[in-house]
Amino acid sequence: MGIGITIVQIKKSKKSGLKVVVIDPRYTETAKSADLYLPLIVGSDIDFFNLISKRIINEKLYDERFVLEHLNGFEYLKNSSTSEMLKRTVLSLELFEEFFKLYTGSENIITAWTMGLNQSVQGVNKNLALINTHLLTGKIFKEGNGPLSLTGQPNAMGGREVGGLSTMLAVH
Repeated sequence: MGIGITIVQIKKSKKSGLKVVVIDPRYTETAKSADLYLPLIVGSDIDFFNLISKRIINEKLYDERFVLEHLNGFEYLKNSSTSEMLKRTVLSLELFEEFFKLYTGSENIITAWTMGLNQSVQGVNKNLALINTHLLTGKIFKEGNGPLSLTGQPNAMGGREVGGLSTMLAVH
């Protein structure tokens, strides 16, 4: 039921101007209803997010004050090379440009992802690369902005946080 409410809210918000971008190697039901679908090749998530970050830096679209006050390792990212990143994602330049224009033209960015990004041998690095895009633009810790990991099970947090399941009392 909760998912149905979310889909209804998204559809209503789309009528008011919300844009939905789906980034997934598979063309899913969600991708069918998206305003923009990016079919990244499996394993190119980090390249994609680093490409966004590098482009934000190159075009000086990042929040300088936020970066100076809150980020470490900015110079490393600033000096990285993007020559092969787009090629490894197998996205066309036109499709990436359409996405980047939408991304940089949006006042609010909420990035929601599921277990595919988290449950990977590179899960930590994939999450960091995604979160970096929010950190660079300062679109984090502000209403209507931020990264949001969607867990797969209703009791996922209970199981992780206190070692309990839905059939047990907390902490056994």
